Amino acid sequence: MNINEIEQSIINVLRDTGKQLVAACAYSNPERTKTIFRNLTNYAYVKNLRVWSEPNERDKSINEWLYDFTIYEGQTPIDIDKILVALESEWNGDFKEIKYDFYKLVQSRSILRVMIFQADDVNRTFDDLVKIVDTSAMSLSGDRYLFAGWRWREKDPFIFRPYVKG
Repeated sequence: MNINEIEQSIINVLRDTGKQLVAACAYSNPERTKTIFRNLTNYAYVKNLRVWSEPNERDKSINEWLYDFTIYEGQTPIDIDKILVALESEWNGDFKEIKYDFYKLVQSRSILRVMIFQADDVNRTFDDLVKIVDTSAMSLSGDRYLFAGWRWREKDPFIFRPYVKG
């Protein structure tokens, strides 16, 4: 599976979901998380990929494993061949809380690590997360990240920054 296509598809799912949430005035943290995970599960299943996440409307039998949301390839639900996406989300705008969840991704050996967060200054948070990647011995050259920052009161609430550690 082409990781560029997966990354762009995740951006598209999140962008569409963000607009859907704004149109429905759905601003509660649990509601946003539930809707995002359901839509990402739909995407993964269309691509014949496996998912670990909290149970959702699309699949009530799945469970969370290590990360908030995981897309993987495997022969069975418990056999992992490759973790394609490890995703963490933090709606608390406090950078300490965002950083706590983000460190789970820094040590991940997933092909793509996605961090969804809400912040007053999304671009500053992007920069702060990139600094963590660049200075962490756990993050290796070539590790790929997608940052998705949620901005309040925007019709298109997500902005994105892909990053590959050089």
